[in-house]
Amino acid sequence: DTEAAFAVHLTGTADDSGRTVTFDLSVAGTDGCTGNVSETKLGSFQLIFDGSTVWIKPDDEFWRKGAGVTDPAQLAMLKGKYVTGTSSASSLGELTTMCQLKVLLKDFTTLPAADAPDEIKGRVTRISGQRALKISDTQDSAYIYVTDTAQPKLLQLIDPGSGGANFTFGYPGTPVAITPPPSSEI
Repeated sequence: DTEAAFAVHLTGTADDSGRTVTFDLSVAGTDGCTGNVSETKLGSFQLIFDGSTVWIKPDDEFWRKGAGVTDPAQLAMLKGKYVTGTSSASSLGELTTMCQLKVLLKDFTTLPAADAPDEIKGRVTRISGQRALKISDTQDSAYIYVTDTAQPKLLQLIDPGSGGANFTFGYPGTPVAITPPPSSEI
């Protein structure tokens, strides 16, 4: 049910070559996302993805430390501007993984049967006050927590073996507007 959700608020962290990447994204099912991404010691950027095109608007710190732009005139010209590309372009396309729940959750395609072993389906616990069931990925050390309801919703994804990824999912109940930036900012 998570992918079909009206809107999903995704927050979390992951490791990227020893630096912590922090996400705060509003995901529109399969239609893209909008939000902020920051990386320790490199800065941050706004992200907009409409399902095929991705736009990022780096802050000054990201331009300087992440892209190596140090000339004050160039920094002034880039300030407030978006970089754009397609989701298939390798450098910008990698960013869209967080916006595509089907890709993010590819290893968790089905819920285990009620009689599944405890290594796969854990005990019921509470996450943010909600009854939650832990489900482990049989391929690696990743696991998720889903609501213990007739229509389960994803609450958390934790992958200690993949750079310490830890994501929390919320359901605000409102649509996510994916609006491309104005041409004057590209």
